[in-house]
Amino acid sequence: RDLGSLEKTGVLRRVRGGAVATGKDTGVEPHFATKLVHAASIKRALARYAVSRHVFDGATIALEGGTTIASLAPLLSSNLKLTVLTNSLEVVHQCQPELDLLCSGGLFRAVSRTFVGPHAKRFFEDHSADVAFISATGVSPDGWLLDPNTLEIEIKRILCRRAAKVVLILDASKWIRTSVSRVVSLEAV
Repeated sequence: RDLGSLEKTGVLRRVRGGAVATGKDTGVEPHFATKLVHAASIKRALARYAVSRHVFDGATIALEGGTTIASLAPLLSSNLKLTVLTNSLEVVHQCQPELDLLCSGGLFRAVSRTFVGPHAKRFFEDHSADVAFISATGVSPDGWLLDPNTLEIEIKRILCRRAAKVVLILDASKWIRTSVSRVVSLEAV
């Protein structure tokens, strides 16, 4: 019955002996915990690389709330003088306590474990960063980062405007994948 139900939603197709994923986007935003385990070792490897290339002593780093970006947080060394700006509760929990950490606050979205809305927007508009790390749900064939939630999109757009450098971190499953709304073009990162 479960397979039949999932097949009706388009998530999978039943085959002899089991089922296969269709790769179809159902439009439902998965919970943070579900996304956290997907490609976890790849996300950690991408995070290690990004930190080694783009984090420097004295930097102000902005981290949005995606699971790939959250994997950066525990890698930020307390040996460096860093300021971290975030709207992610997971980033707050993962950062070392010696770092200067500023969290936006705002409307809490349990599905993404992030703060959004007017308060979060004002926070990021009032701060700037040397480097902003962002991710996306997908990348369209015409070169746009995509996300299912307009409140999250607003935060990502502000980060792209307020940072001297924007670093996009995506695992391979995000390329040529559909989602609801455009965030920014690849040219912006």
